Amino acid sequence: MDKKKYIVIGAAAVIVLLFVAFYFTKDREEVDILPEEDVITQERKEELESMKDKDFYEDPVLTNLGKTEIEIVEKYGEPDETHPAPYYYAGKTLYYEDINTAFVFTGEEGVVNNIFLYPGAETLGIQVGMTFDEIEGVLGEPEFRGLDEMSGQYLLTYFLGEEEDGQGELELWIDAKEEDGPTNRIDVLWKKYWKSV
Repeated sequence: MDKKKYIVIGAAAVIVLLFVAFYFTKDREEVDILPEEDVITQERKEELESMKDKDFYEDPVLTNLGKTEIEIVEKYGEPDETHPAPYYYAGKTLYYEDINTAFVFTGEEGVVNNIFLYPGAETLGIQVGMTFDEIEGVLGEPEFRGLDEMSGQYLLTYFLGEEEDGQGELELWIDAKEEDGPTNRIDVLWKKYWKSV
């Protein structure tokens, strides 16, 4: 297997673990929603400013990357569900039922670096529920398309922005139970920020 396929499989395994952890934390005690104040470093502010120059950042969903909890709650109101961040990351996940979207806040600064979109939610001209072929018609050829043997789901992966070490600055992981069936979820991963978490 080539290096890119190992990276895709490894990253898919992490996504599956994040997804499973998110759903199994629903019965946990809810966490506080808002910190007393935003704590964001100058370095992160500069990184966010540089992201605004990227073509993908114009998308209404993707403009939430790097936002603090206070900014998300001001924009969308109180979340329908609040959970600890999935897997082993320190932070929170805020889920909004009306837009079928979950925002994951991690790191010391607690900014959005992961967005989960569920059926009906849209980003970059695609919608959860479209087929892989329909998505490719909008976004073009993916980095990877095929069965993820670890999860048993079919994956479609896109890299956006700068690519480094076989990963995109921003990645879309789109999954479906069947290769020609409707998609279940789109995960937006801000990989550049993950490196510092």
